[in-house]
Amino acid sequence: MPVYNFPTLVKAKLQKITGTMLDLIWLTSWFPIDSYLQFIFQS
Repeated sequence: MPVYNFPTLVKAKLQKITGTMLDLIWLTSWFPIDSYLQFIFQS
């Protein structure tokens, strides 16, 4: 692996991680886990 390529790889990984985190936050904002769990436990 070329050394000059390393920062690009790190940047890509960080972007992927933050992208996944943002996706999770977006999903949970549309899909409230708390009310879903309450619904499961009540039924």
